[in-house]
Amino acid sequence: MPTTNPMPYEILKGTNKLIAPDIPARLNGDEPAVAIMQDFTKESPCTIEAHGSLNDAKHIMQTNHTAFLLVVNHAGNCLGVLTLKDVLGKKAMSVAHEMGAHLGDLQAKDIMQANECVVSVRLEDLQHATVAQVMATFHRAGVEYMLISQSSAEAGELRGLISASKTAERLNQPYYSNEKARTFSDIVHAVHGHFN
Repeated sequence: MPTTNPMPYEILKGTNKLIAPDIPARLNGDEPAVAIMQDFTKESPCTIEAHGSLNDAKHIMQTNHTAFLLVVNHAGNCLGVLTLKDVLGKKAMSVAHEMGAHLGDLQAKDIMQANECVVSVRLEDLQHATVAQVMATFHRAGVEYMLISQSSAEAGELRGLISASKTAERLNQPYYSNEKARTFSDIVHAVHGHFN
């Protein structure tokens, strides 16, 4: 059996400076929109299985410092999205009440925003857009996140994600969501004050 030689090593001396991640540079609205996309070919998105509990969702969000999860089936295909607002807001309590269940019994699939209600932009369009156009799209669509889709020979694929709040932060601008109700259930919750 061949022997593998160890790498050279040493014992640390004194105090050592920690290297911090590069702080993303400030943006201006004229820059290419692809600069703000979380590209799934370079950084995997945070996910939760459709049957995962809301406690699991909170734990994944806390561990990964994110407020957004893709909800996936057993094959890893995206079924929808789950935001921290969905998990901690009144929506979860309202859905639990409607189902006659305890909050702890809810699964990600119970309160996720299904794909049919999620705004997406084609990668081909994003490649020809500016950051300012992306922010205008966020305001028009009334959403806080957009998924980036790309076409393939087999079917549509999700290529990335853009966050309105992270983009606004890099633009050094406030972002106020005017999130819109997308389903009949959302409208009922909004009218009765159960949607947050």
